[in-house]
Amino acid sequence: MVFHRHHPRQNEESGLRLFVAIELNDAAKTRLVEVQQELTEQCKGVRWTSAEQLHLTVKFLGEVEEKRVEKVKSAIVSSAASVPGFTLKIGGCGCLPPKGVVRVLFAGAVDTTGRLMRCVQSVESAMDSVGFLKDEKPFLSHITIGRTKDGWSAENIRTAISSQTYSSVVLPVESITLMSSVQRPEGTVYEAVVRAPLGHG
Repeated sequence: MVFHRHHPRQNEESGLRLFVAIELNDAAKTRLVEVQQELTEQCKGVRWTSAEQLHLTVKFLGEVEEKRVEKVKSAIVSSAASVPGFTLKIGGCGCLPPKGVVRVLFAGAVDTTGRLMRCVQSVESAMDSVGFLKDEKPFLSHITIGRTKDGWSAENIRTAISSQTYSSVVLPVESITLMSSVQRPEGTVYEAVVRAPLGHG
């Protein structure tokens, strides 16, 4: 069987803008919003991620034609079932890129069991089987909490981030979610397309 590789583009005529994510529970969202509030004074020129949009991206797919969505959903469900559930420890902060102009502020998410990487690799393989290119960049486990506005990137942002400490939050991960990013008059909204339970051992 020959698959046509899909290169994400924003100008396709009809489709959904999709990504695979780990959703956060209320405790994790509440703690990260508190971190944002603590950083606000020192980090001018940052657009903070709303609580509703906080998540950990497993894989970004881009614009996907509607006729392909069912295959993507099935592949995600199958890939999730092959990986046992795990827990993430959310703690610490960082900036991207590591040097130069700051673009992204993030919270760290650590899994000491290796199951997060198994999950990522399973999703990559599943998406490869339905025609998506594997990511070339190494996977970085992180939760974006803010992005710098155009023209803003002060060194004090790095200083504030590097000195930020907070009590970590444990996040049980029992599923992954295929999400769509929808543009509405009030802004971008994330909607769950399918939630795929992880396996049991």
